[in-house]
Amino acid sequence: MTAGAALAYYVLSHKQLSITATCSVIAYGILHALFFASAAWRATTLALLFLYLLYYWLYVVQTPLLHCQQSFRVFLRRHCPTVFQTYYPTVWVAGGIARTLARTFIQQRMPVNFNR
Repeated sequence: MTAGAALAYYVLSHKQLSITATCSVIAYGILHALFFASAAWRATTLALLFLYLLYYWLYVVQTPLLHCQQSFRVFLRRHCPTVFQTYYPTVWVAGGIARTLARTFIQQRMPVNFNR
């Protein structure tokens, strides 16, 4: 068993996935496909990566739309200018549903000790 397969098995066999472990498995798969796989896999991986990044820049990255009165819009622009800046969600889970699902898988549960 290779080191990458062992890492993937370890990460996937545990219920609590940390973001670091999940990203390392994904990065290992991409790097393995880019540097150690055949030319067909390399081309396929690069094409899919390019298409995903194109989708991300064209459809996911956007400036929030505000539906409010003009006076409130002026107030926000004066006191909270970050509302009008472009929003860049995380690249690995760009969609809202994907972020909700990813949270359940990579959430770290901290033990809470309490007495009644």
